[in-house]
Order: sequence, then C-alpha cells, then structure tokens
Amino acid sequence: MGNFVKIGKDFLKSKTPELYEALFNSVAARFGHLVFAKRMQTNLSQQHLAVEAGVTFETITKMEGGNSFVMMSDYQKVFNFLKVTNEELAQALTEEV
Repeated sequence: MGNFVKIGKDFLKSKTPELYEALFNSVAARFGHLVFAKRMQTNLSQQHLAVEAGVTFETITKMEGGNSFVMMSDYQKVFNFLKVTNEELAQALTEEV
C-alpha cells in the first residue's frame, strides 16, 4: 500500500503541483496528518478524541482531512490532549511529504 500511495503522490506532484501543494504541504494537511498519527498511536476513535479534547467530532474529521477552516484553539486542545511536543510540531512542518 505504501508504494501505491507514493506512486500516486509522485504522479499528482508531477501533473498538478498546485493541487499536490494544497493537499499535502499546507499547514492544515500537515497538522491533520499529525493528529491522525497520534490518534492511531493512542488507539483512540475520532469520537473519543473529540470528547476528551473538548472539541466536536466534526472538528476532528476536519482536522484529519486537512481542512483549513479549523481554529488554532481547537488544534491546541487536541495537541494538548495528545501530548504533542514542540519537536513533533516542528517535524510535522518541516519533514518532506
């Protein structure tokens, strides 16, 4: 599956770099990927994370989907609950996708 995803990303990057940039390199997309990864590590459902972090289920789905219309205060609540470190945030913003 990993190779298939890489092939798809490479194709998208070569054919429509603007779309690739919006889907994978925006801050919202990178934060969403981080939230998803941390949620998977802690074995939480989206609903459970939403309740524990004090946000709505819809907010979690928007975050993980890379929606740019999520309040920074909601990210902060989720990051705090998931114990996201400054190093993890920096890595999410700087690593190659």
